[in-house]
Amino acid sequence: ESLASAREGVLRAMKKLHSPERRRNTELGDPIRKRRAGTVPVRRSDSQILLISSGTFPNWWILPAGTMEAGETNEISAVRETQEEAGVLGELGACLGTAVNKAKSTSTVWFVLSVDKEIADADWEEEQLRRREWVDAEEALHRTAWKPAQLQAMRAYLQRPQTLDP
Repeated sequence: ESLASAREGVLRAMKKLHSPERRRNTELGDPIRKRRAGTVPVRRSDSQILLISSGTFPNWWILPAGTMEAGETNEISAVRETQEEAGVLGELGACLGTAVNKAKSTSTVWFVLSVDKEIADADWEEEQLRRREWVDAEEALHRTAWKPAQLQAMRAYLQRPQTLDP
């Protein structure tokens, strides 16, 4: 089973490398070929952070984030990706900054999302692909440290002024 999962992850990565959007942006001379948006989802009641399992490495944990669709703003993309990948809804809060990955030619804009509602498993788009788990902020920092952009987002969240919600 793990070999099949690894193969699927490699195939998904290869498709992304050869996507029409990536080729078009490269042809236009844009050094950032993929623009992304994501969130640090925070439960209002106890300030726990929601992590989801990686689609590529199912035993590793990540924050919800993904590629912006044509015509989307950073904010709309962040909310959509969080709903699709993590199955939660909420109020978008402070921008935590932008993480640039020069090796992958990507930039990811990060926001805080104050979670109001968890979508039931049967109604959540990527429920079959991902697990979700609520953890404290220090644990979220530890579990996402393998991804530099996510580590940057978690550090920004932990260093934000406490006057920002949540």
